[in-house]
Formats: sequence, C-alpha cells, structure tokens
Amino acid sequence: MAATSKQKSNSSDDSASKYQNSESNHESAKDSTFTHINDLQWHGISESDLERLLENGFCTVQSISHATVRKLMEIRGISEEKALKLKAIVNDICPIGFKSAKAVGKEREKVVMISTGSKDLDAILNGGIETGSLTEVFGEFR
Repeated sequence: MAATSKQKSNSSDDSASKYQNSESNHESAKDSTFTHINDLQWHGISESDLERLLENGFCTVQSISHATVRKLMEIRGISEEKALKLKAIVNDICPIGFKSAKAVGKEREKVVMISTGSKDLDAILNGGIETGSLTEVFGEFR
C-alpha cells in the first residue's frame, strides 16, 4: 500500500512539474517570434482540434492568423463557429495589424542618416546611410 501511495505521489509531482513547465513555456512563447499551436490549449481549444490543425499543416498560431475562415473550415471537424473562435483567440495572442501612413511617417522621422565621409556618395544616398537598415554598396574600385 505504501508503494502505491508513493507512486501516486510521484505521478502527481510529475504532472505538477509538467504543468509548471508548460506554464513557463507558455510565458516564454509570448516573447518568441513563433508560438506553437499547443499554446491554444490554454485558451480552450481541444486537443482533437489541435491535432486536426497540425495534420493540415497549421503548426504555429501565426499560421492560423494568416489563414482565412474558409480555409480553416476545409478541415474536417472545424465548423464556421470553431473557425471564428480560433481566429478571435489567435488575434488576441498575436494581433496582426496595419499601420496608417501617418504612423509610419512618424516612425520615419526618427531615422538618422550617417555620413559616409564622401559628399558625392552622401548625395547619391540622399544624406548618407540610414540607421536601422542594411545598406550594401558595390561597384568597380579604381
């Protein structure tokens, strides 16, 4: 009897540590570029629906956010209601938004130009090399 209760204690410790690991993975997923589809379990999506999504090539939350409702409904077992629920949950996790031209213009005001040391090259580059971007200069060397 003591061995059985010890086994139960170990199994409950294992499940608690799995829960904590999953929870820490969930928190770190917010910081990563891609969020694995399993994180949708925290938002009420069933394992069977997640398996269907994985079988149909949806491995990340971002892949679902880029899919249309119609594309999600093509998956057997995903109704329009489920697809709309998925899209709403995914939009909360990783909102895909658009910026207005005014907002982009304000960001562009912060761009600093660094001089190349050559007035002619700075003139060609409209003031120098932009910060926050990659600039490649090539050509014949004389």
